[in-house]
Amino acid sequence: MISAKQRSYLKSLANPMKPMVQIGKDGVNERVIAQINEILDAHELVKISILESAVLTAKGTAVEVCQTCRAEFVQAIGNRFTIYRKNHDNPKIDISQMGIKHNKNQLSENQLSSTGKKILARKKDNDRVAAKKSGKGTWAGVKPGKGNAKRKRD
Repeated sequence: MISAKQRSYLKSLANPMKPMVQIGKDGVNERVIAQINEILDAHELVKISILESAVLTAKGTAVEVCQTCRAEFVQAIGNRFTIYRKNHDNPKIDISQMGIKHNKNQLSENQLSSTGKKILARKKDNDRVAAKKSGKGTWAGVKPGKGNAKRKRD
């Protein structure tokens, strides 16, 4: 099962691809499955188109092909769909790091662009102002003033 980030990455790879397999009015048969398996072994990502003369839907056909080929469904647009199956012997596409959240605050200031440095400085200023307004910057949360002096006497 692939994550949403991995699926998004595979979609971006599949976008410029042209369909490598066409399914005609005969539908999904053994020859088509054999051809798809060969391409999945070689490329891991396959875009497949369904001819208009075929009375098949892209999503229905994609589910059938994915079950038969033990592949993952990536997307279906119009009469085309994309599937993915990892080749464990000779992997071509690395999706192992997709979906791991990276903490943007771990970047050093040297790695930031000038715009990033300005945003970081603005964020620090906003945090400082928010801390002042909440009273976190004063002693024990007590703000100096007339009202606090009256409370202390009681």
